[in-house]
Amino acid sequence: MRPDLARSSALAMRRILKATDYIEYLFQDPTTKVILAYLEGFGSGEGRTFYELIRNHPQRKPVIVLKPGSTESGRRAALAQCVNK
Repeated sequence: MRPDLARSSALAMRRILKATDYIEYLFQDPTTKVILAYLEGFGSGEGRTFYELIRNHPQRKPVIVLKPGSTESGRRAALAQCVNK
């Protein structure tokens, strides 16, 4: 069985929309069965908001979060591609 990709988005510098905005949208989307997020980090207070959203949302869906930079080499690689952080 092959998974179908329903939606894809890149957030770049998160000036207007934040990860929680996209996650909220995907919770409401009836075609989304599983949410996968590759997150390099959060702004001030965003982590708690993200956690509360996925923990308490009435539309229960699995959320998989990939976080780069857990190892020293991963941290260097994540920082190397970030121009304006």
